Amino acid sequence: MKYLQMIRNIQAVLFLLCISLPALAQKKSITLEDIWVKNTFRQEFVSGFRSMKDGLHYTEMNSNNTLLKVRFSDAQIVDSIVSFKDLKWENAEIKVEDYQFNHDETKMLLFAESEPI
Repeated sequence: MKYLQMIRNIQAVLFLLCISLPALAQKKSITLEDIWVKNTFRQEFVSGFRSMKDGLHYTEMNSNNTLLKVRFSDAQIVDSIVSFKDLKWENAEIKVEDYQFNHDETKMLLFAESEPI
């Protein structure tokens, strides 16, 4: 019985060593340059993807310049909110670059034809 207990203890120690060795092998320290200049730890994101306030849906612009409401749970399109290609100003198509909803998601601010300053 003591023999089995001793084998279990040895197995546990070996298991813990195997798990901790990769952590001990890390020799590079993280610098401010890694964080702010090289952006080594920057977050990844999906462009054009916006979570809605209800927590159940998100919006995205598709390749046809249509803003879609999509359900998180199964990625099914629930609604087509607006087709940006149908938006015109003085008989010219508005090229929408980005959008933002107001606090209760009843209105939308469109960004178009922006210029760097």
